Amino acid sequence: MLALWRARILLERLIGWRWFAVLFCVSAIGDSAASLLISPDNILGVGASGGIIGLFAAVIVASFYFPSGPLPEALRIGAIWISYFHPAAPARPPVA
Repeated sequence: MLALWRARILLERLIGWRWFAVLFCVSAIGDSAASLLISPDNILGVGASGGIIGLFAAVIVASFYFPSGPLPEALRIGAIWISYFHPAAPARPPVA
């Protein structure tokens, strides 16, 4: 939930709450569909992690539409840091 909240802070101001909701739903549905196609039949994947990663990918893509300056770089760094390095991030690799 922390990652979703942070994505909302980064992205909702840029695209509005309606597009934010649509983007989240499309990302989550796309992730679920890809999981069904790729995973074996006995494995079921559920959750919002695909939607959250889709939001952070949208932040990175949106940062390329801004002119050069500190804002695009801050958006990219923030999205990459949260989507990969933050302890609550869904994309964090498992620790053995």
